Amino acid sequence: FHTSKAEPPQKLRLDTSPLEWSVTDVVRFIRTTDCAPLARIFMDQEIDGQALLLLNLPTVQECMDLKLGPAIKLCHHIERVKLAQVLSSTVSQY
Repeated sequence: FHTSKAEPPQKLRLDTSPLEWSVTDVVRFIRTTDCAPLARIFMDQEIDGQALLLLNLPTVQECMDLKLGPAIKLCHHIERVKLAQVLSSTVSQY
């Protein structure tokens, strides 16, 4: 184990609003993460950007039948998208 501080995760930059993402856009995003093997689930379940932003840990675990570890990792990436969405909409207001 290393006691040094971990580097902060790289800030996510979005070219388009996740609210406008198609299922294909969501799948493309998931494939860029360490959750790439789960991309097929998003395609099969027709999860677009609006649906992605509504996902939470209980829903991911129950509806996608994932174990806790992969579900937490996936939710982390979803939270990054939500944060980037909020930050980009805040910046665009000014």
